[in-house]
Amino acid sequence: MKCWAVYQVPESLRLLGHLDLMRSMQRVLRRSGLPIKYSQGFNPHVQMSLAAPKPVGMAGENELMEFTLTEPLPREAVKEAIQKALPEVMALKGLILRDDKAAALPALVRMASYRVDFYGKPPFSARQLSDFLSQTEIPAVKTTKKGKRSYDMRPLIMQAELKGQSLHCTLSLWEGGACRCDDFLEQLCRFAGVSEAPQVIYTRVRLLDKKAKPLDSYADC
Repeated sequence: MKCWAVYQVPESLRLLGHLDLMRSMQRVLRRSGLPIKYSQGFNPHVQMSLAAPKPVGMAGENELMEFTLTEPLPREAVKEAIQKALPEVMALKGLILRDDKAAALPALVRMASYRVDFYGKPPFSARQLSDFLSQTEIPAVKTTKKGKRSYDMRPLIMQAELKGQSLHCTLSLWEGGACRCDDFLEQLCRFAGVSEAPQVIYTRVRLLDKKAKPLDSYADC
């Protein structure tokens, strides 16, 4: 019985890195008392995966974790066990039941929607954002394990708009091409002539598939 747990990473835990979050969620599953599937071998560990690594410094409103139970249980029983095992500051927002043969959760992620909340007025206008997006090419540089690499950011930006004091954007997020939210903001500010990096809070709102459907809205299968 494969399960997807939809949970929130609040602002207070935004500095938690991917590996720390992985270990925390493994502890949650162990504490839950559920019949969790473990790996085989001399050092068995909980078989689970997170949909996509959460960057350090970013909160998450609808993060997802995949795990497998060795026997079927009622949805509400699983939800209750997970919620009780979670830290008090984290909330379980939903549970999706998936067929054991269904595609693995991380393989479905293609993009993500973000919200960037500014401390005060955004340092650029809606017109400047529109002009930035109207470019046919946005040269950028990313740092990888092999060093720095130049790339075109424009095809990786699906959508972006200003709403009040927040920037909302949808960016590509998969091995075929990914754009970090902070890199996007850096390029936008540079284009708008902003000399000092703005103070912001980053939140990953939802993870999306190749058709831009939120993974947390998937039905049971």
